[in-house]
Amino acid sequence: MMFRYGPQRRGVYPGGPAQVPLELKWRTSLLRDIASSPCCDDERLYFGSSDCFIYALGLDDGKERWKRRTNDWVMSSPAVEGGRVYIGSKDGNVLCLAAATGEVVWGLQTKDWVLSSPLVHEGRLFVGAWNGLLLCLAADTGQVLWRYQTPDGISSSPALYGGLLYFGCWDGHLHAVSTENGEPVWKADLGREVQATPAVAGASVYVGSKDSHLYCLEAATGRERWRFLAKDEIISSAAVDEGRVFVGSGGFAELDTHLYCLDAEGGSLLWSFRTQGGVESSPSVASGVVYFGSRDRHVYALRASDGQQLWRFETSGWVMTAPAVCGDSVYVTGKDANVYAFTSR
Repeated sequence: MMFRYGPQRRGVYPGGPAQVPLELKWRTSLLRDIASSPCCDDERLYFGSSDCFIYALGLDDGKERWKRRTNDWVMSSPAVEGGRVYIGSKDGNVLCLAAATGEVVWGLQTKDWVLSSPLVHEGRLFVGAWNGLLLCLAADTGQVLWRYQTPDGISSSPALYGGLLYFGCWDGHLHAVSTENGEPVWKADLGREVQATPAVAGASVYVGSKDSHLYCLEAATGRERWRFLAKDEIISSAAVDEGRVFVGSGGFAELDTHLYCLDAEGGSLLWSFRTQGGVESSPSVASGVVYFGSRDRHVYALRASDGQQLWRFETSGWVMTAPAVCGDSVYVTGKDANVYAFTSR
């Protein structure tokens, strides 16, 4: 598992709670806020925190299994593959840790913040850094296989489809490069900084921009198929499931407070749901239910087909991360320094 579940970053998870509404299964409190979206394997939940630690908690009870100190905030979200956890830190390191113990297997210093969340696929790791580098590493050793230089910072996480990597950049473009050697294939001008992570479904790439548009581009060429205008910047990474695209809007100014559902083919608005705060959280979909958070301090569950609210839970801080669905439970990290686990009542 990785941020947005799989390499195409569609935000669609298998399983999920048997029924909604949910109840609190456990809550674990830390000392500092959490901007890292969680990820899991069969036993543990992994994430980073602004207290400079990477954590592993038990899925069943939320108790700490291990923690690993870094030298700065950890805002990157982990990828878990083959008994290892891969994650970046603002101290410039990309780390590979043993999932069972947190022991460092290898580390690579990029010389700038790593906010991007690693993608691990067929023995290779792909990740961006704030100095504009997109790196391809050997997952077992951390050896640099190739690098691609952009003119500005990368906080977007790469998505993979059909031999291409897609990622946003603060230069205002979505880039597509070859997975084989990092050679550029195309780039598309999206008006302003692209902080969101793209989602690939079929032959299309869906990604939001800080110019307040959600774009749908042809995956092979970067040609624009359609765009949708929200009321504020789009930092939320879209989820794509069964012909629908789900994305939030609203940054620090909170000029928009909606989660939108669009037709994936043509971009028409199917429904929208208004919260009381900006929606930077990236929605996660499981078994026909959309889970997401808001700056209004709530976690929401909506019916994917029509946007009807099925459940909500009030936390004590902004919820800006993407929920992770693991088995029959939903896990959420928050700016209130809490980690929440929910399951069916």
